Amino acid sequence: MMNFIKGFFLILVACFFLQNTTAQTVEYELVYNETNCNYEAHARVVSGSAVFPNTIPTPSKFSVVVPASVSDQALTVVTNSNPPFMSWVDANIVYAPDADPAHDFHSFKISGGSSGNAYPTFMTGDDILLFTFALPEGACGSGIRLYINGVDPTDADSGMLGIDFSQSLQLFNTTNPSFPTETYTQNVSNDEITTEAPVATPTVSCSEIEVSLMANATAVCSTIATYAWSGPNGFMSADENPTFSVDTDPNVQVGTYTLIVTDAKGCSSTTTIDLGYDNCFIETSCGPLCIPNNNVALDAIEPALYNGTTIKSDGLVASDTNVDFIAEECIDLIPEFEVKLGATFLADIAPCNPQ
Repeated sequence: MMNFIKGFFLILVACFFLQNTTAQTVEYELVYNETNCNYEAHARVVSGSAVFPNTIPTPSKFSVVVPASVSDQALTVVTNSNPPFMSWVDANIVYAPDADPAHDFHSFKISGGSSGNAYPTFMTGDDILLFTFALPEGACGSGIRLYINGVDPTDADSGMLGIDFSQSLQLFNTTNPSFPTETYTQNVSNDEITTEAPVATPTVSCSEIEVSLMANATAVCSTIATYAWSGPNGFMSADENPTFSVDTDPNVQVGTYTLIVTDAKGCSSTTTIDLGYDNCFIETSCGPLCIPNNNVALDAIEPALYNGTTIKSDGLVASDTNVDFIAEECIDLIPEFEVKLGATFLADIAPCNPQ
């Protein structure tokens, strides 16, 4: 009787393994790890479970699509995590095929080790790291994504060399290895990874005489290599934080400034910032000289007539109030006033409206 119970229990256990393997569904996910700068191949168990003694057969594949701009080299597997005692390798590669010349195709397959020792335990809800890999040195990884079954070129398409890149994660029970079960169903996301692109958040600092643009850029797993600013009136600069004088007519410099930041891997991003009277330029336009308020002092700095910019008395100098204002540059006062070193010209400068 005891032997019958043991035998019946073993049959139940075997059926349990087979049933759970058949019910298993898995989704692939590609993740960029910004801490170690590697790409991670994940299998997320959506339903079912696979436990000892199930194993993953070598036909399983994890395929990725890479921009053709990346150098024609195999992708390097950095770490192997699952299945135990097995290795993933970039086994099949097609560069810029006729069917899709903008992309390269890479398929990681399982090799090495003993499949009999590769006993994974996959349970519903598990996020299983299969392996990590890296692009060739200096390559921009922005734009890499998972291969999409039924969408991307197949082995029959032109230039694909007869290679099947279809995603696959097969499991079989060691007691019945002739009938593997396909568990892969779809990708968690088919979006391209863009996390390698540098990030810039331009800001502006203004005074009455100059404007400073600040890139505030950072790069992921790299360094910023170049800055390229462009803006109104043919403005261009390769400085990180360019500074320029405010034109006598600020309207010439009002508008959108574009910044392109490129890192050492060749990844780039484009951002813009708008400069206008709301965040930078002074809202005054009174001809040759703009006085922004009634609170500026203008001291004589040389015992001579001020030369250069002109202040006209008609309609600009108000009566009955006096204000100190300091001249940082020479000016002419009309009618002409002769001043001595250290003297202060007192007058009221009325605020002006933009013209």
